[in-house]
Amino acid sequence: MEPKIISWFNQSKKWVFDAGNIIRQKLKEEITINTKSNPNDLVTNIDREIESFFKQQITQIQDHRLLGEEGDFVHDTQGYIWILDPIDGTTNLVTTKQDFAISLALYHNGAPLFGLIYDVMRDELYHAITGQGAFLNDQKIQAIDPTLQLNEHIIICDFKEIIAYPRVAELIKLSRGHRRYGSAALEIVHVATGQAGAFIHMMLHPWDIAAAKIIAEACGLKYSHTDGTSVNVFEKGSSLVAPPNLHQEIVKICFS
Repeated sequence: MEPKIISWFNQSKKWVFDAGNIIRQKLKEEITINTKSNPNDLVTNIDREIESFFKQQITQIQDHRLLGEEGDFVHDTQGYIWILDPIDGTTNLVTTKQDFAISLALYHNGAPLFGLIYDVMRDELYHAITGQGAFLNDQKIQAIDPTLQLNEHIIICDFKEIIAYPRVAELIKLSRGHRRYGSAALEIVHVATGQAGAFIHMMLHPWDIAAAKIIAEACGLKYSHTDGTSVNVFEKGSSLVAPPNLHQEIVKICFS
C-alpha cells in the first residue's frame, strides 16, 4: 500500500474519532429534526454538521472529492472519491441515541482503498484497508466458521424485504430468526463479525454500503445484489451479504 494512502487512512481515522466527539457533545443539546423523502426519512442538524466537518477536511486534499448523503454529489467515478454517511441510523440517533454510525470510505477510479465504520456510542471502530484484512478496534476480525448452517444463524432484514420477497419468510423459518437494527453499515459489519449470518436489503445508496462492503469482503463474505449479481457501490440497489456457502443457499431459496 502506498505511503500516501496509509497517511490518508490515518487522517481519516482521526477525523472519525473527532466527529464522534462532536456527535456525543451535540446529543447533550437540542436536536433539530427535519424530514426528506418521507416522514420516516429523517435528517438532523448533527447529520449536516458532521458532513460539513468531513467536507472541510477532504477539500484540503488536492483532487479529492466527496460523495455524501446530505448534499455532496459526484457524477463519475474518476479520481479519488470519499463516500460518507455522516450518521447511518439517524432515526436511532433521534429516538434511542445509540445504534448509529459514521461510515467513510475512499475509492480511486471506482476501486476500494479503505473503509471505516465507527459505532459512535460504543466507541467501536471497524476498518479495512484493501488487501490487509478487517479490524475491530485494531484487532483483526477472525474468519467466520464456514461449517455453520442456516439454522445456526440470524438473518438481518426488515418487513419490507419479507413483503417484497415472500420467500424470505421461508428463509427466516429455517434460520434462528430475524432482526433489524436500523443502521445498514452496522448490520453488515455484524455479519462480518459473526453476530448474524446474512444481511438482506432491497434498496441501499452508495453512502450506506461503501465502507461496509470493503469490510465485509475483507472478512471473506460475498456481497452481491439479492439475485447474486455484482454490486457497484456508486449505484443504488439491493444487497445480500453472507458467507459464500450461506449466500448461495439464500439465493437458491429466496431469489432464484
